[in-house]
Amino acid sequence: MDKVKALAQLRQSRVVYERAVERQAAERRVKLHRFLDQHTHASQWATSLAALDDAVRHGVAPSDAALCRAIQQCGQRGQLPSAARVYEDMYRRLGRPRPLAAHVAFMGACADSGNFAAAHRQFRALRDRDVRQHVKNASHRPVVNDDLTTEYLRAALRASVGRPRAPPPPATPQQDGAELRSGGTSSPAPDGADGAKSGDRDGEGAATAPPAETGSPTAPAWQVALEDFVALRQDAAVFRGSNELTPLLLEMAVQLACVGRQWQLCLAILRGADAEQALTPPEAYDAAIRACYGAQRHAEVVRLMERLIATRVPPDERSVRLALTSSEEVSAHERAQQLISSPSAETVTTGGSSSSGGRGGAGRGWAMALTLFSALERNGFPLYQQSYEAPLRACVNAGRWREALDMVETMRRDHRPISAAVYALTLSARIEAATTWSEVRRLMDTSSLAEGHASVVVLYLAALRACMRQRDWKHFAQLNKEMRDREIPETYDKMRLLIEAAYLQEQYHSVLMRFARLENITQYERQRVVQDKLVRLYEEDFDLSPALLDMVLDAYTKVKGTGDAMVEAAYQAALRHKERCSGGAQSLAGRHTAPDAWMYSQAAREARAPPTFH
Repeated sequence: MDKVKALAQLRQSRVVYERAVERQAAERRVKLHRFLDQHTHASQWATSLAALDDAVRHGVAPSDAALCRAIQQCGQRGQLPSAARVYEDMYRRLGRPRPLAAHVAFMGACADSGNFAAAHRQFRALRDRDVRQHVKNASHRPVVNDDLTTEYLRAALRASVGRPRAPPPPATPQQDGAELRSGGTSSPAPDGADGAKSGDRDGEGAATAPPAETGSPTAPAWQVALEDFVALRQDAAVFRGSNELTPLLLEMAVQLACVGRQWQLCLAILRGADAEQALTPPEAYDAAIRACYGAQRHAEVVRLMERLIATRVPPDERSVRLALTSSEEVSAHERAQQLISSPSAETVTTGGSSSSGGRGGAGRGWAMALTLFSALERNGFPLYQQSYEAPLRACVNAGRWREALDMVETMRRDHRPISAAVYALTLSARIEAATTWSEVRRLMDTSSLAEGHASVVVLYLAALRACMRQRDWKHFAQLNKEMRDREIPETYDKMRLLIEAAYLQEQYHSVLMRFARLENITQYERQRVVQDKLVRLYEEDFDLSPALLDMVLDAYTKVKGTGDAMVEAAYQAALRHKERCSGGAQSLAGRHTAPDAWMYSQAAREARAPPTFH
């Protein structure tokens, strides 16, 4: 009986001892966490780390939240080795599996310290482990989720910002102006992220991230990270479900693509977010606008700004100013691509507002420019001279002369300097909208420009366009002679007008001669720009509208067989331009370069390159 009582007392004392030990450990944990809560600043990382080491050495197990916070402190001070010691050694000493929060905290520490190499190694290790676990257990939930991927992309962004930016992709003649020539409806072929699937619904092909060797030390951080992001989104079996497009993930991915100047990938990510009805933050749109503007894709910039306005997402000031400049470029391209002789280019007067319908009455550049100017003015942002002149020029390009006059009045109200060139530009829009020759002459006589002023040519070109719309060839020839007598320089716009006028008058031989002269001057000027390297080369300055090329090709069918060398030269030049506009996808008869003679012989081809497979 005494033995039973003694055994019961021993058991009771053991329980009392264990409870006392647990109570003491709980008190020490409370004191530890209270101490750590008082040392949460990044500069106190060493104190927090010493407290954690002492607690683990004395058998006190800190919480996962305390360990994750210590990892974040070390990362914010750039002490990544110390963060790795907490992330690896301390969890090993505790004998506790690392939770998802610890992986995210360490990836955030890599991002804060700017060490993308460590983030990349850990990301690949976790991803490979998830793949192996998924093979063993199909219901395995991956550790690589949207939070971890966001921090990984942030690490790549931190490593990429501040270094030399990626060079812009080489532009081919087929790509230059292709976005604007398509009327603003074409989208980039490459389609990253989940846009690889949704891009086909929009009429675009599938795409991948920029090509690079995975894990190559020479590959930039943004390129490697984007490849991993695209691979995750394309892996529907394992990672796609756990990597939803959250606002932070979208922001980091689009900003990373902007750093790499991958404007196509920016648009693809946004399209994928729209397909999944994900919430897209304004920072993602701002980054896409910067990328598209840097690639001179002004139509895409305007389209993105239209989407921001439609969804009531507030853009930043820089995006608004970039879109204001892009609106002017879009209106200028709409004007360049629209022929005066087209049926939609007739002067339309509706509701007291006169405009040229074919020159932008239905365009969107001028409307977006006015909307953005009103937004800047209404929200109290500083307005510069360009902020006034960009919407004014957009209205002039679209033939909205009343809106252009309103902008001049606004500049006068705000005491802005108005140059003679601005006055001439506004007056040219009014002259071009005139319906009679007497009105054209009256408006030209009222201009106060001095003799020989550089802006006089703008008024004469507007008068020539007005005469072309009225089919007043008598006064058209009179104005042309007057320009020659006054020795006014002959611009590219006038050369194009003369080609179109000759076609409308059925002077087909003159069309080809004038086009040959335009082609000769254009190639000379382009070669001079390339060789002198004094100014940047803009391929769109030397582009010709497809409608004008169709005129030249049609004129050749009317006069071919004359034996004139200039006629043949003009025809070959028009074919080259036409093939360049179509991307070279079609074979046109009479190409300027013939294939080599050996290509016509099957035996000769096999002798040069024997077949690999037998």
